[in-house]
Amino acid sequence: MTYNKVWSAKHFRCNDRIKAGVKLHEGEILRFLTLNTPVEAKRDLTKAFHILYKRIKRLTVDGLIRDGYISNRQASFYYGKDKSYYDKLFRFDFLRVKSKGIDSVHLHILFYGQFIPFDWLYFNWKDVLGVDFIVKNTVDIKQCKKSCDGSLRNVKSLSSYCVNQYVAGQTGFMSWYSSRDWLEKDFLNNWNIFIDSYGKLRSDERFVLFWSLYELKKMCSCFSEFPVEYFSGGV
Repeated sequence: MTYNKVWSAKHFRCNDRIKAGVKLHEGEILRFLTLNTPVEAKRDLTKAFHILYKRIKRLTVDGLIRDGYISNRQASFYYGKDKSYYDKLFRFDFLRVKSKGIDSVHLHILFYGQFIPFDWLYFNWKDVLGVDFIVKNTVDIKQCKKSCDGSLRNVKSLSSYCVNQYVAGQTGFMSWYSSRDWLEKDFLNNWNIFIDSYGKLRSDERFVLFWSLYELKKMCSCFSEFPVEYFSGGV
């Protein structure tokens, strides 16, 4: 595969969204899920993912044990020994990138949430596509070795890797989309207000200033709106 090293405006917007999600999920493990679609698939890729997403959101550890996807010992290893959480529904906060390969369209999904067994993903992806068989590498899941500490260097490094690998690195890049839970409520509204005043700043400067103001607004109830005028002038 040849890699596109030049970022477009769409790539930069995706990078900003990834950075925001990574920062807001500080301390959590980021996972990477790739879903390919065979030519004989009976359902559109986007619709198939939407069905899979709803199934993931209905998952519980108890359900995975009951259906034979994991043992009690594996549940203890992946989800902890406190069984009071085993009946809680899974989280799945994601950013999805859609791209076109040589002979198929595929999805790259960055997500925060619980560990999902490969066998469950394989069976359910095959089921929602409406096919009898898919090769094992149609589904791939892995996780970052380290969680993000929220620092500019860490967030920038992780988001740049994600964009280069899954967005700009895809010659057939088509679109990206993030779930509502990838960001906090009203985050985008605050971000757009900030960009109107400080959009011409360099990316790193913009990141530092925005998060300073964002944390200030969260800590201080005296700000009914995003405090763009706290630092005078704008750009």
